[in-house]
Amino acid sequence: MIKIEIRGLNLENIKKISKLKGEDDYFLNYRIESFNNFLNIKDPKFGPKYNIDYDKVIYYKNSTSGMKNDWRMIDNNIKCEFKDLGVIESEKNLDGIGIQYESEVI
Repeated sequence: MIKIEIRGLNLENIKKISKLKGEDDYFLNYRIESFNNFLNIKDPKFGPKYNIDYDKVIYYKNSTSGMKNDWRMIDNNIKCEFKDLGVIESEKNLDGIGIQYESEVI
């Protein structure tokens, strides 16, 4: 699998993400409608001032080759992150789990 990283919030990137995920048109339309609503929201006039550069945010990133059904096939770096977060300990009694890592479920 080719590693992909999509940075920046714009219509082109929204369409790319939807295509990468193989989403139906109704979900792409939902994403576009949500994006248009977001563009019309004004920053709050209360609380701390912040300046978020949405063009620097990573909105999609993959680093895996799809879902696995064998713990031994999970990348060691990911296993270490799960251990640090307590995921392994909290989920050890379940038959299986699906976890989102970056932008994909592994």
